[in-house]
Amino acid sequence: MGHLKVHTVSVRKRAEANVDFGFRGFCSFSGLVDGTTVSQLHQSAEAADYCEIFNRFGVKKSKRAAAKADGLGQDVIQEVFSFLKTCLIAGHQHVLEMARGASFLRSLPGVEKQDDHTDFDFRDFLPPPAFRRAKPFSIWIALVNGSHLWLSGVERQFNAGDVVVFAGDCRHSGAANTSRRSINYRLFSYVPTRDFDVPWEFDNCRDATKEAAIRVNDKIEVKRLHAQTNPVSGKFEPSEHAKYLYDRKTGAFYVFSVPLWLDGLDTAEPSMSDPYAPERLSSLSSFNPVSGVRHCPHFSIDDFIPNREERDVLNDFRAQCTLCKLNRKRARDTRFY
Repeated sequence: MGHLKVHTVSVRKRAEANVDFGFRGFCSFSGLVDGTTVSQLHQSAEAADYCEIFNRFGVKKSKRAAAKADGLGQDVIQEVFSFLKTCLIAGHQHVLEMARGASFLRSLPGVEKQDDHTDFDFRDFLPPPAFRRAKPFSIWIALVNGSHLWLSGVERQFNAGDVVVFAGDCRHSGAANTSRRSINYRLFSYVPTRDFDVPWEFDNCRDATKEAAIRVNDKIEVKRLHAQTNPVSGKFEPSEHAKYLYDRKTGAFYVFSVPLWLDGLDTAEPSMSDPYAPERLSSLSSFNPVSGVRHCPHFSIDDFIPNREERDVLNDFRAQCTLCKLNRKRARDTRFY
């Protein structure tokens, strides 16, 4: 039995979500997760074993915590990932297994807002054609009504079962928990690509975590891991990748453990100029479809590499594009003046 109400999401809504993801950096689906599943996830989140995570850059005191999600959480994330393929957001470049599993996030009462950050760092990266379709992203699912998340500088509210998807370079932060008694829970997962693994550094870990870490020192084993855990290697094995953590700074491998993984997770400080400011999407709305431009610019062929199965979906999305429909209406209205 599925855990998502995908039948409630129209083609138009999927097309709109794709535009939002491509130009605003995030999109959301209200009530996508079934209510019964949300209740079960909430119970699992309450019973999970949590590790403290950092609240802000350079500060190690936090009331935020994360825990490895159970089998239900993994199944829900897998279903969301499959659904996002129908929205032309996820594709063959994304490797969900590289995320090392979904996580429950917990914010105790009184927790402060996180600093703005991005989950992946593209600042020194020159995007190739069709990169819009190949961006790593994150999946965030509210498990409590009135959950808040800052996206591109705006605090937004979501209810239990709402799913938010934001690109790896979308500026965001966890909101403060202003409640005096209520604990906030969310389900979360990275969705990396072979070109962009989840950022992790051994130096981020606390001393106690470092002391408990198991480093791989055997030279033959290290050589094997360089081939089988490197996502861009032709010998890449996702199952082996999940068993180890690689510190790019020192070139060392460590045996995977949840505390080591959560302690070493890294984030990037966002650039000063936000490419996903709302006015950018608004400026694209000035496109006039009666001016002779043949195709919808919000689903440019330069941003996609549609295969045979996806070509029809892409054409449907162009036909359902909310912005182009709005501009057609504006063009009709101006004819009466």
